[in-house]
Amino acid sequence: LNILMVVKHRGGESGISQVGVSNQLIVTPSNMTKMIDKLEKKGLVRRTALPGDRRVRRVKVTQAGSELLDSLWPGYLRVLQQLVAAVPQKKQRQLAVLLTEWLEKMER
Repeated sequence: LNILMVVKHRGGESGISQVGVSNQLIVTPSNMTKMIDKLEKKGLVRRTALPGDRRVRRVKVTQAGSELLDSLWPGYLRVLQQLVAAVPQKKQRQLAVLLTEWLEKMER
């Protein structure tokens, strides 16, 4: 699910490199290759070589992958909301600040 979300929302129309996906999810490139292989076999993503640099593989979500994400999102969101609701509001705000700082550092 997380790989598909990154590929769809970070990659957009042009796709995202496999290394880019692994960086976003803090997974080693070799493990990412194995996971993307499985998604590709299921028809959820497709890989293409980057024009001018065939070493770089761009990953794009397929229509089937996008539809799967769209169907899973409401249930996933519901579970996240339940988990957050279990945390007192003061701690939610503290967590939001920490996560925002962490994500901003990851994007550098």
